[in-house]
Amino acid sequence: MDAVSNISSVEPQDAIIDETCFTTNKRYHRIGKTVVLMNEEEKPSVITKASNYFSNRAFQKALDNFDHAEEKLFVKQMMKKIDNIAIDEKTRTSLVDQLISTTGQKMLKEERIGELRLKYGPDLAEWAYEQLQKRPIAKAEVLRRTTIDYKKCKDVDPLNTWHKSNKDDRTGVLRRIDFFAKQMAQMVKFSLLIHPGHLRCHLSTFVDEFNELEDLFDCVGLDEEEVSQKGFDANHLLKARNSKLECVDMSRVILRLPGYLTDANQTPIRRRTPADIFGEMDCLSFAERNNYGTGDFIHANYVIGGPLMNKFVCTQAPMKNTIADFWRMVWQEKPEYIFMLCDVADGTNAEALELEETNRCPIYWPKLLGEQLQFGSLIVRNDNINGIVDPLFNVTELAIFHEDHPENILYVQHWQWDWRDYCDYHWPLRLLRRSRVSKRPTIVHCIDGCGKTGTFVSIEVMLMQLLRGSVNYDYPLLTCASFVRLQRRHAIANHLQYLYIYRVVLHWLEPYITSSYQRFCLGFKFDDYGFVGKYDEMAQNWARKAALR
Repeated sequence: MDAVSNISSVEPQDAIIDETCFTTNKRYHRIGKTVVLMNEEEKPSVITKASNYFSNRAFQKALDNFDHAEEKLFVKQMMKKIDNIAIDEKTRTSLVDQLISTTGQKMLKEERIGELRLKYGPDLAEWAYEQLQKRPIAKAEVLRRTTIDYKKCKDVDPLNTWHKSNKDDRTGVLRRIDFFAKQMAQMVKFSLLIHPGHLRCHLSTFVDEFNELEDLFDCVGLDEEEVSQKGFDANHLLKARNSKLECVDMSRVILRLPGYLTDANQTPIRRRTPADIFGEMDCLSFAERNNYGTGDFIHANYVIGGPLMNKFVCTQAPMKNTIADFWRMVWQEKPEYIFMLCDVADGTNAEALELEETNRCPIYWPKLLGEQLQFGSLIVRNDNINGIVDPLFNVTELAIFHEDHPENILYVQHWQWDWRDYCDYHWPLRLLRRSRVSKRPTIVHCIDGCGKTGTFVSIEVMLMQLLRGSVNYDYPLLTCASFVRLQRRHAIANHLQYLYIYRVVLHWLEPYITSSYQRFCLGFKFDDYGFVGKYDEMAQNWARKAALR
């Protein structure tokens, strides 16, 4: 590939794409709502300059309005989170008050704030307690404290700052955005047959594209290396939640031998043996049991390369017998974030809900502030619970260290939220922003590590295709989904998850789409028409059905 090309490959082995990939020798100006390319020797007229000025001012105003709406939604969701915690605690208190004496009620009230701090962190606990006591919360203070980190991440996000660079850098991005919006508008179909006499939108073309993805690897031959799954075949009976969800060798995470770990600086360290402890006396030798499977396997795959700026590790939720392997992987890969997109079930509520082992995730990290758990030779400690960094996710700041070397500490943020429906299309942009600017890998998991996890990672690949370039303009999302599936099989489990990727990307694109026809087809003109209206209807129907299960 030409190193100065502004179009890049999405192949995993492509290593030329970097932060300097924006290259072009053309400039552009805006006339009305149209982006026009012009040669270097052309000089804009006075009328063109005036048109550019007003167009750019309108463009910047649209971006400012978009950012302001996002920030308002963020704070609104945070206030809702505080209210929900207060309601839950109020209900709990009412039930307890009916069961214990007046003296016991007084003692519990004094301990309540301490319990809230352990569970939700100091900041969120304080606000929830104020709500519980029916005291007014200073919303301005909530706004200020919750948006500090939000704005800090946004200011360094290349997905949010690319339009502030010089015109040469923006040209290729604007062309790709315009082409993607045009293609989506063409895929939206209208019919009078769905509701006779009324023009209604349908998304059958998008669903057909997902069906092509489902059949792609059956129609396109893969070589021996791409289909090899020896590690999975040797371990799936005990270490896989679903034996039908393969973990291919070409991209799987290979765990190092348990006797040899590395410190925070990737320096190998060796666990002590009986001879190290008791000296050069005759010590009993302990032979390892020949268990089923291999010690280097975990159901996890890298998703790297192509247009991505960072590295993802997609994995299934830990099972009871693989929790130690999960933390070995965390210690080995040194991630900054662990994004957990499913709920947890302890032994009590799992039995009540009659959940099988393969359908639930155990509590594999210390949830309470100050708590620590040991998994093999690794100790995981809960250093802090940050309840105000995101309105949906519970964020736990973990410290991980080896039992023999407590001075070498790995700090990781664990983000957890039970992603149940596809109505909220804002949160992936917030999480991906953090992962994108991180210099360390990001671990993502849902229950099976394929459906929701693959959807989440595919959103980032699609966004980076638009930002950094792709050789395939005809089927950009199909290309990026195939790229993810090649490394993490069965990523994106159903057509609604596929449509969700389109919806999240379209939300980011909204302020850059200026064509009235495209905005009508995509659903930005009227709520009930276009892609947005039909998608929202499908997502709400899905959410209602999921709530009944």
